[in-house]
Amino acid sequence: MNRLTHVTRLMRSILAVLAIALVSIGMVSAVAPPASATPGEDADATADHPVVGTSITITADTSAQIRGHTFAAYQLGNYDILQHSGTAGLKTVTEPASAYQHIQNAMAQANPAYDAERDGDPLAWAVQVEGRLDHSAASPWTGLTRALATALNPSELGEPATVTANDGTIVATGEQVTVTLDGLDPGLYLIVDVSVRQAQSPSSSQTDTDSTSWTNSIRMVAGTRLTVWDAATNSSTTLADGVINLKNQSVPIHKQIVDPDGKPQPEPDYTIGDTIHYEITSTVPAYTGYAPTGRIYRILDTMSQGLTYVGVASVRIGETTLTEATGDGAGDYTISVRATTYESRQGAAGQVPDALIGQPATEITVDLGNYVNQANNANPLQEGADVTVLIVATLNDNAVVSDPGLPQGNPNKVDLVYSHNPEDLTDQATVPGGEVNVYTFRFRIRKTDLGTGQPLEGAGFIVKSADRGYLKTYESASAERAGEGVNADQAGNDARSGGWIYTSNESDAMVFTSDADGMIDGLDGLDAGTYTVTETKAPNDYQNAVLPTFSFTITAAYQQDSSSKPDGADAWGDHHLGTVTFGAPEGDVWKLVQQGGGVAGDGNGSGNAGGSANAGDADGSGDANDGVPTFQYTVGNVRNVSALPKTGAAGVVMLVPIVALLVAAAIISYLHGRALQRNGMHLQE
Repeated sequence: MNRLTHVTRLMRSILAVLAIALVSIGMVSAVAPPASATPGEDADATADHPVVGTSITITADTSAQIRGHTFAAYQLGNYDILQHSGTAGLKTVTEPASAYQHIQNAMAQANPAYDAERDGDPLAWAVQVEGRLDHSAASPWTGLTRALATALNPSELGEPATVTANDGTIVATGEQVTVTLDGLDPGLYLIVDVSVRQAQSPSSSQTDTDSTSWTNSIRMVAGTRLTVWDAATNSSTTLADGVINLKNQSVPIHKQIVDPDGKPQPEPDYTIGDTIHYEITSTVPAYTGYAPTGRIYRILDTMSQGLTYVGVASVRIGETTLTEATGDGAGDYTISVRATTYESRQGAAGQVPDALIGQPATEITVDLGNYVNQANNANPLQEGADVTVLIVATLNDNAVVSDPGLPQGNPNKVDLVYSHNPEDLTDQATVPGGEVNVYTFRFRIRKTDLGTGQPLEGAGFIVKSADRGYLKTYESASAERAGEGVNADQAGNDARSGGWIYTSNESDAMVFTSDADGMIDGLDGLDAGTYTVTETKAPNDYQNAVLPTFSFTITAAYQQDSSSKPDGADAWGDHHLGTVTFGAPEGDVWKLVQQGGGVAGDGNGSGNAGGSANAGDADGSGDANDGVPTFQYTVGNVRNVSALPKTGAAGVVMLVPIVALLVAAAIISYLHGRALQRNGMHLQE
């Protein structure tokens, strides 16, 4: 065997091992198809090889995944050009002075087969010996390459080249977006995501939220382009293409309102005292590249002052129900509650009234620190699994009420605080989640003299909900009463802490009495639906024989807030109130009830010129003529039946005495005629 043949075979062996090692180390995210040449076509092709590049391109699937991230590239090794062979080796950098020894130590930590004193240059050893550093291109990116990247300390590796992904550097390429580190010396690099996140404001847009939900990337090892000449096949082979996929993950947080069975709630209106179920969903991060302790993962739920926190019903990871930590600390999560003030992220276009901003609120923290750090007998970690938290609240006395033309929500928002930076676990990102509203309504009754419109005091009314029964009583629904339990007359199994109590017995119904202004104003905090009002007692000196009963319907139309809906969710329980309308009164046989002002006084009892039986301006905010809101129903009464409207049942009542008089007159006429006949007969005799 001559010397040239021996050298050629040796170079082929080194080339084969180099290809394995470079791909294994993670220098490439994909191997490009070789640019083949016909064997023997160009005997001097080796003169054009190796071909090396001076850039590394980082790719991502979406702009949100990469935008705002800053990447630092620390050189680990140089390509060692082997003259006249068309190939290259890999040599560990020697500047700064500490870098070489540091990379030796990191290699020994990542692969115990490496011995610094015996094997010398760590990267050359990786090329020459099949002490493989495998890698994975997909989450959770495990393998020995990850161990090498984790073992390296960037501060020992000299000054890096950097690039920040922004409008000036992000390039859209087909279905992906890229950012490129240019001007690099050909070689192998450690790429570190050194992004520093800015705190999110309460009014952060959805775009900001999408970007914040992405973690910093774990470390990546990649090489600039390297194409060599393979003498065995007489063709070019690309060992590194200078492209690597970004290795980060999205950890979103979502919130919706659900019914007791866990189904999305499309109509989020409630009566004060009702139980509300909130479902929060997120994801367990993949912790590859993160230290095993010190991880942060906290869910913060903030309720405005109209909501009373009752408790955390459950916390699940996938299908596993986690356990709240006990007094000795054993368990998966802890719960803490503190007072705070409310700041909305809905902005001017939202339905959170100014009266709630800066007002007292309640913050509930579900801290899964034990679980993500696998401490205190926590359940086994399921990276990438769904996190589902159910929180229960009740609507209380402080709830804001929505009127026609004035939708006002009682908001509840959620945030996720987590370790997003594998380089520093204390570096916490706050991801704003959904902010969902619940609504409640009201109506009022005014009692007046049908003829003069003067207010009448002392009239009594009872109210029945078609869905729940008669209003029985109202108990204070303050925060201190959270979770006291179910009232005996309340249907269903939810906890009820004061508020409206219902009964199926009419005899137990609460009697509402009109005040000196004729008003009954206490009918606040009710859900949508049909209500029936019955007058049970007329004011003094007014007719008890003509007490009206009437019904009307509160109709709420909702619009889904798609901005908070997770991808792939068909139904989602986050809705804004579109409109609320109050129907015209029905069933009033005496024609005594008008919607809005409706004060009688035109002589026929139909209402004055400014009244309207179905009041409402263009946005439903009030009577188009008299300015009285459509959620008011004005009930008239009379001192004398003759003053009733001449239609409907009142007309029948007035017809009865007329008919009686006519009958009496007919009888008298008949008797008078008979008397005349008898007198005539006597005269003839």
